[in-house]
Amino acid sequence: DAGLKKEQIIRILHDKLYAQGYTSPSFYEDVIKREEAASTAFGCIAVPHSMKMDDRRTGIALALSKQGITWDKQIVHVVLLIAIHEQESHLFFQYIYSESCMKP
Repeated sequence: DAGLKKEQIIRILHDKLYAQGYTSPSFYEDVIKREEAASTAFGCIAVPHSMKMDDRRTGIALALSKQGITWDKQIVHVVLLIAIHEQESHLFFQYIYSESCMKP
């Protein structure tokens, strides 16, 4: 993970999710568009995802880095790339973006 950029990490994790039938080929570009709108880094964790929330299945791909990954203006050590099926999108907003979930 030393020296890998966030786009490379997203690509690696996307490829794993895609190979297992969680996402479509366009998922990578959808996640990058979401990252361009606003960073998904919160402290030492990044939670990249697509805004479409129309993935084939809900799942998470994980990357860990002792050295840290430069994620915009932050260094993250955990990356959780989340694929979200439409029927479960309400859970994502309920738990990931809830105020209580983001408190240190």
